[in-house]
Amino acid sequence: MTMPFHLAVWCDDRERPVWQAAVTLLHQCFEQAELVALTFVESLAELPRADATCFAISLLPFVLDMRDAWPDAREKLRAVCAAAHDRAGSDVFLTTVFRCLRPDIAAPEHLAALRMRLHRLNLLAVELSQTLDVSIFDLDRVLSDVGGERLAADARLDSPAAVAMSAETIAWTLLNCSMDGPAAGGAVAAESVAAARDRFATLRSAPLPFPTAASHLRVGRPRDRRPAQTAIATTELLDDRSFRELLIDVSRGRVRVAVAAPQLMGKVAARFRRITG
Repeated sequence: MTMPFHLAVWCDDRERPVWQAAVTLLHQCFEQAELVALTFVESLAELPRADATCFAISLLPFVLDMRDAWPDAREKLRAVCAAAHDRAGSDVFLTTVFRCLRPDIAAPEHLAALRMRLHRLNLLAVELSQTLDVSIFDLDRVLSDVGGERLAADARLDSPAAVAMSAETIAWTLLNCSMDGPAAGGAVAAESVAAARDRFATLRSAPLPFPTAASHLRVGRPRDRRPAQTAIATTELLDDRSFRELLIDVSRGRVRVAVAAPQLMGKVAARFRRITG
C-alpha cells in the first residue's frame, strides 16, 4: 500500500523515538493509522534517492561526529540539501539542535568545540532556508524556551519530555507547512489537514511556544470587527509568537508596529546573546 505522505528521515539513532512519536501524533490528529509512512535512511548520501514526499535531515549527527572539519561538513550538508531540493515535488526540512550540552556528552577539552559546531549548524540551517528554500523544524527555539534542566535532557533529546515536545513541534510544523502543500500532491485533503490542526490542540501534552490554528483565526479578525478583543488576543500572543510570524503579522497589519517593536528587539537581543555565549 502506498502511503499518501512519505517522510524520509536521516538522524542519530537516539532521535528515532522523536520521529516515531511525531508520526503517531499525526495519525491521531487525522484519526487514520496509515496516513504517514516513516523511513529512516542509514546514509545521508542515500537520502535524496529515497522515494519520499518530505525529506528531513537532523543536524545532531554533525555535532556528535566531528571527524569532518567544519568546511567539509558544511559543504556536505549543503550538497545533500541541494540534491534533495532538486527532487521535483519534495519538501526538505532541517532539524536544528537543542543548544543544551551536558558535560557527559564529550571530554571537557572538546565541549567548547561542540558548542561552536552546534551554533554554526543552527545558523547554517537559517542560511540554507534562505538560499535553497529548505524549511526548518526549529527544535532549538522550542526546547530552549523550556530549558535543559526542566526537560532533563540535552541535545540528544534523552528524556520523555524532550521527546514529546520535539515530536509535537515536528507534527505541528508538518501540519502547517507540508501536508497540504504541493509536495503532498493533493493526497491529503486540505479539509482533513484543517481538522487535524484543530484536533492537535486537544492531543498535545504541553503548550508549544507558538499559537494554534485557532489563535491565528482569533488574531486575524478584521480591525473594524471586535477591535478590543483582537487587541487583547494580539497582546496575549506576542510572547509566544515566533519572530518570523510576528513580522508577517506586522506586515499584514494584524499587529501594530508600536506594540510589536519591543518584542522584536527583545528577540533579536536574546538570540544574539545565545549565539555569542
